[in-house]
Amino acid sequence: MEGISSARNVLIIFVKAPQAGTVKTRLFGEFTAEEALALYRAMAEDLIERFIDSGAFALQVHFTPEDAGEEIKSWLGDGLILRPQQGRDLGERMRGSFAGAFREGFQKAAIIGSDLPTLAHSRVTEAFRQLDRREVVLGPSEDGGYYLIALKSQCPELFEDVEWSSPAVLSRTLENASRRGLDLIQLPRESDLDTPADIRQLWETFRGDEQGPGQEALAPRTFAVLAKRFNGR
Repeated sequence: MEGISSARNVLIIFVKAPQAGTVKTRLFGEFTAEEALALYRAMAEDLIERFIDSGAFALQVHFTPEDAGEEIKSWLGDGLILRPQQGRDLGERMRGSFAGAFREGFQKAAIIGSDLPTLAHSRVTEAFRQLDRREVVLGPSEDGGYYLIALKSQCPELFEDVEWSSPAVLSRTLENASRRGLDLIQLPRESDLDTPADIRQLWETFRGDEQGPGQEALAPRTFAVLAKRFNGR
C-alpha cells in the first residue's frame, strides 16, 4: 500500500528512565511512587510489544535523560533501537528526534508517548497514510495536548513558544501550523493516562470488557497492574 512501508516510516516512542518518584507523578496521592512506576513500565511495555513487529513502520525508543542508556537497555533489552532524547524541553527533544529520523533516511516519522497503552496499531498507520496528503498529523488528547504528532519534513516552527504540559499545547501548536500555512489534519481524540481519574476510567473500560478481550487484550501488562491495584488480584 502506498505510504505504508517500514523502510520509509518510523514510529518513535518517548520514554523516561523508570525511576520511582520521577514518572507518573500526577498520580501521587492516590498511588504510591512504586505503584505509579509499575504502571508506567507496564504501559510502555504494552505499546512496544504492539508496535515492535509492525510491517508498516520501523520502531525506535527515544529516552530521557540522555545518560540513561544502560538503565533503559537493562529494562527493555537489546532488541530495540534506542536513542537519547536531546534538548532542554519537550519541544526541543521532539524537534531533535524528527531531525534525526529524517537524517537516517526515513520519509515519514511519528512520535508518541507511553501514556496511552491501548493506542491501536491502525491509528498509527492512519497517521502515516494521512501524510501522503498532509504535512502534519496530530492526535489531540482530552487534556489539551496531543498523543501523536507525525511529520514528513522538519517543521521546527511547530514547537516554538509552546507551554509544555499545559492545556494550551494543542491550541498553540495549531496556531503555529496555521501561521506557517501547514496543511494539518487531526485524528480522533484520545485520553492520555495522566491523572487518577484517567486511570479509574481505563479500569472501568477494562471491567466492561469482561465478556470479551477488548481493551484488556491490547494492554495486558497495564491490566495486570490495575487489577492488582483495584482488585488485589
